[in-house]
Amino acid sequence: MPEGNAGCETNFCVPSRFPRPASRILHPASCIAFPHSAFRLAPVPHSIPALHLQGVPPALKPITRAGIPRALQKAERYRLLNDSSAAESICLDILAIDPANQDALRTLVLALTDQFRDGMGAALQRAREMVATLESEYARAYYSGIICERRATAHLKSGAPAAAAVAAEWLREATGWYETAEALRPEGNDEAILRWNTCVRLLERYEPHGPPRKEAYEAVIED
Repeated sequence: MPEGNAGCETNFCVPSRFPRPASRILHPASCIAFPHSAFRLAPVPHSIPALHLQGVPPALKPITRAGIPRALQKAERYRLLNDSSAAESICLDILAIDPANQDALRTLVLALTDQFRDGMGAALQRAREMVATLESEYARAYYSGIICERRATAHLKSGAPAAAAVAAEWLREATGWYETAEALRPEGNDEAILRWNTCVRLLERYEPHGPPRKEAYEAVIED
């Protein structure tokens, strides 16, 4: 072994002719020099609450009533960005301080129907529960139709076996709700007719027996 490496058990040692700083030590496995400070644990910042370090989730923070209009705008924006979870969270924040806010309820229903493509079970039930809390009989009928129509389109996009047949059943139920909403709609509001026509065209495309006839539909609407 060369004289410069005397006393070292590996060929990767730093030769003794290179002076070792007093503040550095040799790693026992590789004889690579590391500063003492590398082995010191960083102190925990005092600003982090102890509960966070223990795995306890932080509490929700309420928004202000003055911030509701802007929050509603953000919820709509997140829906347009296909971030339905963020939109849902904002609506829940609004409803926590204003449970009867109709704009938040309607937006929440739409945000939940946006989630049908990811999984229908929980979102479907929650959307129906939210619709039942709407004040207007027209709104309850119209958004019940929206739920059925969007569940139908989710089935069509899933590509599952018999998806078209299942979707057709939901589309027919949607047309029934839109029929009810049309009779209750305010003057100049043709949204229910527009949705009806969309469902009819989807049925023409996916159902071999043709679109539904426009006939009376007796729907049970919760007051």
